[in-house]
Amino acid sequence: MNLLWFRIGLRNVFKQRRRTLLNVLALGVNTGMLILLIGVLRGFYLITIEKTVDLRTGHVQIHAPGYSEEKRRFPLDIPIQHADNLRKAVDDVEGVVAASPRILSAATLSNGRERAPVVLYGVQPSAEERVGIVLKGVKYGSMLTDTTRGVLIGDKLAELLDAEVGASLLLFAQTKERANNLVDAEVVGIFDTGFGLADRGAGLRAAAVCVGIAGHAGRSDRDCDPYGQSARSAARAR
Repeated sequence: MNLLWFRIGLRNVFKQRRRTLLNVLALGVNTGMLILLIGVLRGFYLITIEKTVDLRTGHVQIHAPGYSEEKRRFPLDIPIQHADNLRKAVDDVEGVVAASPRILSAATLSNGRERAPVVLYGVQPSAEERVGIVLKGVKYGSMLTDTTRGVLIGDKLAELLDAEVGASLLLFAQTKERANNLVDAEVVGIFDTGFGLADRGAGLRAAAVCVGIAGHAGRSDRDCDPYGQSARSAARAR
């Protein structure tokens, strides 16, 4: 009985060739579009992960005890003690290419007319260059150095504040005691990472200068890149 129905169905397929062709084309187009959509979504997903690692998290983060529970407020009063010793220990771990200390703080940049909230990253440029991509994306101006007193901002933020290299901005932030602090910050460079949120909402300053603003010498977090740019790409490809 089953064989009979199969023969009837097969004869119908070849008898109605136009309908069969249309059905095959429709199924093929739909399947192809589905595969394309899945590929595009997966591509966006992988790019988002890559950008997040490069711009913000690194592959590994080390925080002081209690920092993770309070990280939404960017606490400056929970620093990592003996940060230099920790960095040396991390650098000695097999597979770690670079480690960079960071101080994160909520801040506001203003040109006197417009203002924009930003996440202020206090970094050590000599170490940060090997961990993230922001310092590699400087389009205008100069790179940060460990003693630079200016600020590095994204191109979207520069457009919003109508700021060029050499412009003087007002930087408002709080110390670890939550006292208000207002300082002048010269724009020493403008970067373009290709990631709009980062280019609009982040500013980088030398950690040594941020310590003076924040009022402490510890580090609130530490990001580590255990693979390096080329090895990351190879690891994802595998």
